[in-house]
Amino acid sequence: MPNERNTEEVVRSHFRRYADEVVVEEQRSVNRRIQKTLVSASKGGTGQGFPEFLISLRDEPDLVVVVECKANRDKHESADRDRPVEFAVDGALHYSSYLSKEFNVLAIAVAGETAADARISHFLNLKGSSRQTPIFDAALLSPSEYIRGYYNDPAKFRQDYDSLKGFLRVLNERLHVDKVAESNRALLISAILIALEDTSFKRSFATERDSIELAKSIQRRVLAELKTDLDEARLSLLEQKFSFIEHETALIGKDDELRELVQQIDSEINSFIKNHEYRDVLGEMYVEFLKYANKDKGLGIVLTPPHITELFAEIAQVNKSSVVYDNCAGTCGFLISAMKKMIADAKGSEELEKRIKSGQLFGVELQSDIFPLAVSNMFIHQDGRSNIEQASCFDPKVVARMRLKRPTVGMLNPPYKSNKKHDKDEWEFVLNNLQVLGDGGTCVAILPMQSALSTNEKNVQFKTELMRQHTLEAVFSMPNQLFFNSKASAVTCIMVITAHHSHPEGKKTWLALAKDDGYSVQMHKGRTDSLNEWPSIRDQWISRFQNRTEVPHFSEARVLTPADEWCAEAYVTRDPAKLTQRDFESSLRLFTGAMFSQGKLAAVGLHPTIETELNLTETEWKHFRIGDTMTVTLGAYADKKELATGNLPYITRTASNNGVDGFGMHNRRYAGNCITVGAEGIVSFYQPGEFLKGNKVNIVRHARMNAYIGLFLVTVMNFAHVGIYNYGYALVKRRLERSMIPLPVTETGAPNWAFMESYIGQLRYSSNLNAISDT
Repeated sequence: MPNERNTEEVVRSHFRRYADEVVVEEQRSVNRRIQKTLVSASKGGTGQGFPEFLISLRDEPDLVVVVECKANRDKHESADRDRPVEFAVDGALHYSSYLSKEFNVLAIAVAGETAADARISHFLNLKGSSRQTPIFDAALLSPSEYIRGYYNDPAKFRQDYDSLKGFLRVLNERLHVDKVAESNRALLISAILIALEDTSFKRSFATERDSIELAKSIQRRVLAELKTDLDEARLSLLEQKFSFIEHETALIGKDDELRELVQQIDSEINSFIKNHEYRDVLGEMYVEFLKYANKDKGLGIVLTPPHITELFAEIAQVNKSSVVYDNCAGTCGFLISAMKKMIADAKGSEELEKRIKSGQLFGVELQSDIFPLAVSNMFIHQDGRSNIEQASCFDPKVVARMRLKRPTVGMLNPPYKSNKKHDKDEWEFVLNNLQVLGDGGTCVAILPMQSALSTNEKNVQFKTELMRQHTLEAVFSMPNQLFFNSKASAVTCIMVITAHHSHPEGKKTWLALAKDDGYSVQMHKGRTDSLNEWPSIRDQWISRFQNRTEVPHFSEARVLTPADEWCAEAYVTRDPAKLTQRDFESSLRLFTGAMFSQGKLAAVGLHPTIETELNLTETEWKHFRIGDTMTVTLGAYADKKELATGNLPYITRTASNNGVDGFGMHNRRYAGNCITVGAEGIVSFYQPGEFLKGNKVNIVRHARMNAYIGLFLVTVMNFAHVGIYNYGYALVKRRLERSMIPLPVTETGAPNWAFMESYIGQLRYSSNLNAISDT
């Protein structure tokens, strides 16, 4: 008969080898917090729970390992994981659900009597979460491997990142109370982080009771650490910038204030940096500390979210041999993400890592307030700091120096123009970066969408110069709220350009509607990937980009000219096979409800107008430009303030109530039996009777239009436009005219108006269309 004691001995003997790193307890723990969580955790539901093993890691006290064993391999896991008495996985997850009220938990299930034969599964259950996610391969590992994998897990990173963001908010409030200027807060933290790199300071600061001496010590340590790699000019600038520390009255005038601050920085920020390497923590602090003063946007600085800086490195296929240049370095987020990918490709070679950090990462930052953060950031990530210059990237000497480095990859997020007359255009920074790259180098830049869209003379000149000298490979249209955490509203795109190879005539550029990155805005957390969707989305984007795959409503390859709009929004189409009867029924139901609420229907009927059984999939579809099949007009609008008392519906860009935003009377009125389309929304509405309209509301007409055809077209337009148009890419008249919508067609390929009319007529609620009055 199988003997579970043998299984337990497999686990016991494995962890016995790591006696200096773990504490192994069986069934009970002396830890009172563990005892408390298991007091009612019996697998049978009758009281105290007694897992086979409870393992604590000496270097990671917040992580508890719980192990459940079964001798029979067939008793490893049940289909629904709901039989904890009988199955190892079920039992481990059962105990994990209790322990996770107080701890992060690694649940291990082992089934089998020998190490060679055992079935082993691991699950991570973070504190306060009900999610139990598989982690690690099917083998018992060393404590150090468990800790490394634990910190590399995306869920653990999100937990630590949320904790860090929460700490930064509290820290920001504390420094505000201490009257530390917003512009100095990130500098102060960066100085403390650099000082903590010195082992003697880290060991001794806790015993320093004199705040003035501690402040001076921080400054001395910072300059001593940086002195080796910086020339006199840069060192002098940093000395000047960090000099404020010993004069911050609130920090040095209160007993223990500065010492406690250093302790908190060490435990909350320094530990995060050590556990999650190659993250632009100082950049995120800068955003947090300045966002309430709104100074980051005012300076033209919009710091790129970390998952996008990592995307840049993937797009450019950065590797151990790459030489990376950022001419708008900011806090060095791009260089840090590039470093991370390059170090991974070095596969543990210390020689390659040293070469990467000391000679393959280069940056230029003009602003003296940001430069110290760039230097500090590179220092915290171990070297590379000597290659960050405080200068103008347009200085011919800087350009010449950087060209000698032979960069193969350029990355940048240029400062966005806050003063249109005097600030340099974003295109100038892109062309400057390309100027430095070697032949065939890859430049990846994130720009305001307006740079891709504008067809004014100056913008066309920039685009012409780019295509004359370089190749536009791809443009990604990015999520509208990408910079939400910086409190910036810029809608942006990413451009991928090959340096010094003129864009070949007839070559297509790959355009992607990359609007969904899995991130959403959450209260108190900002924009975050709460469901861990980004990794799979990123991989899909990269695969499609590398293969130049064309996907309906996502990507399109087009031959572009400088006068064109360089974005997917102008060209992508949706697959009509995705349209369903429910879409049309929804339009009909919403329209009927709006008409009833406006008094144009005495009662709502549920029945169809005609008895047919038309099917959307049984007819052929083609895409048409709206302007080629219908007439689009904008016309004059009536200001709401000018409306006299009346009962004509006033149509605006509102997305509800059939577009009605009140009633009134005005001499600028329009006949009904048409479709209204708001310029900045995706919602189109059929208007049965006479109406007034507000600004930026387009009117679409056709000779065959009636309520049935109108509601068919409304459904198709909303389907085709969803996810494309917004305030950054408005559905203005010229875009509406050229936008593509799918329509059913006759045998001759013309729009099948009769099918559209009959299809709506067979749907529930359609009988209401004949009963609508215009009074």
